[in-house]
Amino acid sequence: MALVVWSEHYQRLSKVENAERDGSRIAGKLSELEFEFLRVVPDANTADAILDGVSELAAQIAASSRPIVVVFYFAGHGFQVEGENYLVPILASNESTAALVNDSVSLTDISRKLNPNRKASVLLLFLDSCRTIRFLENGSLKDYSLRDDLQPGFEEGNLLAPALVSMAAAPRQPARSVSRFEGGRNSPYTTALASKMSKPGQSLAVLLEAMRRQVGLDTDEGQLPTWFNGSSSSTFFFRPGDEERRLDERAWKVVRESDSNWRGCVQDYLLAYPTGLFAAQAEYLLSLSQVPGEYCSVN
Repeated sequence: MALVVWSEHYQRLSKVENAERDGSRIAGKLSELEFEFLRVVPDANTADAILDGVSELAAQIAASSRPIVVVFYFAGHGFQVEGENYLVPILASNESTAALVNDSVSLTDISRKLNPNRKASVLLLFLDSCRTIRFLENGSLKDYSLRDDLQPGFEEGNLLAPALVSMAAAPRQPARSVSRFEGGRNSPYTTALASKMSKPGQSLAVLLEAMRRQVGLDTDEGQLPTWFNGSSSSTFFFRPGDEERRLDERAWKVVRESDSNWRGCVQDYLLAYPTGLFAAQAEYLLSLSQVPGEYCSVN
């Protein structure tokens, strides 16, 4: 399940070039990957518009009894104040930092609402939103990029929900809007993300490292994506290859053949393969008994 949001045509802040194309490209990729639910919020004008999309996706999550992969993607302005990260809709005020914060949506709030709250589920947040913010006055850009009390880029934070958060640039580092690759139709971050998402046999951990290398090459190391991980999602594959399926099946065979410590093996399977082929069966087996199990390696 996925929610894709972009904000490009800001009224009181600088336009975010390529945001619409970035969001549209990621939505297309998720559709190709056969996500069962895909909600798109184009040129989100208010915080409520973003939160309405979040609430709709949260309702879909709550109605599902199966393991879920949840993806949230945002292209547009983002900033951090006092350690909290915010996403900015197009009608956000530029009168003061307090007004801008009030009109924006906190990443903590989004992650809390989208938390699948299941062991065999993954929440992935991709944020192409560390663009440089410039304020408009009488239709013209002011000559400074940020107010003194705003910091460019995002900061690593402690979310209320386990999630992997991928950010387009390192903390206090602005992200660029135009890639040198593919005719500059997308940002460096989205160009890298889109090209890696559909590559078979590439785990999320490998994907993130590959994105970092590509964006670094694209920007002469001027922009380096970063991430922080509050969930065991490094073994997630957008498109598993044959070898990954074979390893998954072998791990589940260990669980099936376990006699005395089946619960420990099931728990270890979910830890190693939170979105594996047999994650739903594993969660069901755990629900049958509350007896704790010992560690059992399925690798």
